[in-house]
Amino acid sequence: MQMSKLDGLLEYISPQRTIEQTYNLANEAVGSFQYNKARIETWEEFKLCIAKFFKHINEKVLNLKEPLNIPLTECWKFCIRPLSKIYGSNGDIAAFTIANTGNEGGLYAVLKAFAMQRAEEYTKNEISAKVSFYWHSLSASEKLSAADEYLSKYRKVIPSELLESNGAILKCTFCKVLQQHPFIIQKLQQTGR
Repeated sequence: MQMSKLDGLLEYISPQRTIEQTYNLANEAVGSFQYNKARIETWEEFKLCIAKFFKHINEKVLNLKEPLNIPLTECWKFCIRPLSKIYGSNGDIAAFTIANTGNEGGLYAVLKAFAMQRAEEYTKNEISAKVSFYWHSLSASEKLSAADEYLSKYRKVIPSELLESNGAILKCTFCKVLQQHPFIIQKLQQTGR
């Protein structure tokens, strides 16, 4: 039996191929990052360390063939937003304090949290891009057929509010549902359902 386009997409964005693979690479990046100090002394040293790690994790997780050719001062600009997502509005300062004092896991904890935040971002971007490519390759009737196919195959895992009115809400938001699919499946796998 031939696999449907929908099945092909869902296999392509499975949690094992997207979420788990990206998080494993991020963990490897943390383990392979070379930094000669356990504690950071100065703000400039902190910025340099995080910028180096930013380059390192991008190269590892994105499997870049060549190192990023971006000055570390430029890389730092891309580190502020992830740190704020992790530690709040003054995340860069909070992260520096942790790395400087050694409290709450110190520099290692900051690098680990940074890596996990980047992995989350990379995963969402990858899934979104794959779903978008799939979605835009379908005709209007294929989109409706795919939504009906999804509804019949995954009815048990679809939130009940999306099933109302014969799945009308699911059909209207199907592209977004597909982007959430790997995360839903992963949660079900973790809970053993």
